[in-house]
Amino acid sequence: GRSSNPSPTGVFSILQKRAVHFSNLYNNAPMPNMQRLTWSGIALHGGSLPGYPASHGCIRQPYGFAKALFRITSMNDHVVLTKRRLKDVAPRVIQSPLLFQATTDDTLRTLLKNYKAPGLANSTSGELVRVSRLKLDAADYPASSKAVGTLSKEARLAPSLVNEPGRAAMLQLADFEMLVDRLDRLGSYKKKSLRILISRTTARDRNAHVQEMLKDLGYDIGPVDGRIGKASHRAIRAFQAKQGLKKSGKVDKALVEKLRQLTNRSEPANGKLAIRQGYRDIFSVPVQIGDQGRPLGTHLFVATVSKSGANTAWTVLTTSNTRFAPRRAKNAISSTASTASTASTATQALERIDMPDFARSFIADRLQSGTSLLIADNGYSAETNRSTDFIVDTR
Repeated sequence: GRSSNPSPTGVFSILQKRAVHFSNLYNNAPMPNMQRLTWSGIALHGGSLPGYPASHGCIRQPYGFAKALFRITSMNDHVVLTKRRLKDVAPRVIQSPLLFQATTDDTLRTLLKNYKAPGLANSTSGELVRVSRLKLDAADYPASSKAVGTLSKEARLAPSLVNEPGRAAMLQLADFEMLVDRLDRLGSYKKKSLRILISRTTARDRNAHVQEMLKDLGYDIGPVDGRIGKASHRAIRAFQAKQGLKKSGKVDKALVEKLRQLTNRSEPANGKLAIRQGYRDIFSVPVQIGDQGRPLGTHLFVATVSKSGANTAWTVLTTSNTRFAPRRAKNAISSTASTASTASTATQALERIDMPDFARSFIADRLQSGTSLLIADNGYSAETNRSTDFIVDTR
């Protein structure tokens, strides 16, 4: 792209393919073998290459190359735009115990067979009924305690009425049933590959945290979306007036500290894991990023699962990360991030991320070939919407 319309760098995916296409922005200009990357007008396509930046942001390619590339790509394939040399960003095989491995039937059956918990003694109860419908040998599996089996329906609905050993046994039974449920649903999960993004908590996320606390205290803040609009401004000013703070209507340190004190909330995690499947958000959970003053870098991992599902191999591509701290939103809580440190390698980035076990199980159950994990300091860009995968801008 020319200096007035620079091409973005970052991680995208193919949103649309048209062998014959004409621009609806630039005088109906021909764009043969067009592969769309954003809905705002960035695409790969054939075009003239005068030897200097000349496009309006699109990535022009020689006509023959554009046609050949068009034939071998598929919808939703990842596209990485970078100014780094190919040898520096070429995908490579990576092995790490921290990378997800696909769950198989055999994995869950083994967990069920070996399931043991102090509160569950060997007896026959509802567990064996649930397991038998999976056509497994019930005799090989532990059963719940008689105490759990005799708990009334009312007690199950009101755990506070149950004594401590009974509550512990109920929780262990719930864990067992969760394994049964995972096995029962395993095949239905794997319909489309996942798009997993791990990034730092953004200014918008921190603003949403403020909105949630105001809402907990009964203030009308409008939607909890991280955008400090008119409703949120009014709520903030009202809260500041009531608490004797400066009535600025802005998110600042004094406001946040007072809100946390009154709502008994702690500082949110400094990172988040979000998952999309078929352009839909299906899962999100806070994660903790270690050594938070150091850049993570931008790393794209892609999984290949064997036909049996027993082995999952990963490749990784590390691209440039010219902007570490996310762009500050107006009235955002300041970030403690620093730009002075060197970015982590792909392996180091994995080692710095602490996520809950249930998030790993959620991913493992749905993991299939083509699933990607994107680790980036910057959260997803404004180009990300209901008709895209995660788009990360590294400019």
